[in-house]
Amino acid sequence: MRRRIAVTMRVDDHAAYGERRDALDQRWIGLLQSLGLTPVPAPNALADLGDWTRSLGIAGLLLTGGNDVGLPGLHEASAPERDGSEGRLLELAREQHWPVLGVCRGLQMINVHCGGGLSAVDGHVAIRHEVLDSPAVVPRFFARGIAGAASRQVNSFHGCGIAAADLATDLVPIYRDAQGWIEAVEHRLLPWAGLMWHPEREPALDAADRHLLNQLFANDHG
Repeated sequence: MRRRIAVTMRVDDHAAYGERRDALDQRWIGLLQSLGLTPVPAPNALADLGDWTRSLGIAGLLLTGGNDVGLPGLHEASAPERDGSEGRLLELAREQHWPVLGVCRGLQMINVHCGGGLSAVDGHVAIRHEVLDSPAVVPRFFARGIAGAASRQVNSFHGCGIAAADLATDLVPIYRDAQGWIEAVEHRLLPWAGLMWHPEREPALDAADRHLLNQLFANDHG
């Protein structure tokens, strides 16, 4: 049976229609299906996420990009319903020991949920830049020796970042950029990982990102 992955959605306001919408990049659907997974978009307005995940047999979580995480002194909560639903889904993931991948905002959400912080960062929107691995760390899910794992070029679309001092103590840095901003992490104990770049926005899924997704979602983590 294909593993069913809850996929979170951004919140968009459409003033012309008087609607507040959940939205998801269609590229995520094809990417997850290509890996043998069943994506299940997670609405942000559900009253009982626990009941929803149980009824659908959810067994993994993907936190996608879009919307700033609401933090005092940095960003007001532009999508408080999303902050709340993703926080609850992470609680369920911890309880059920689901594998979790956070992408861009998703990594930021994991870090905040685990007790870390965020800072504004310049020059990281709509560019490509190099990320460097942490040679002293032996990753559980990220690849070594695939697609130049010690250094690789990735896309970047974020205005907030994670400084080394703001990284939650439960998270291990796997990649940094040249300025020291955290670009990818793994949880020390849970099957959780996060990255600041967008695998779904590449013309073809990078081999190292395919390895990460397979390691997280194709395996039983007990």
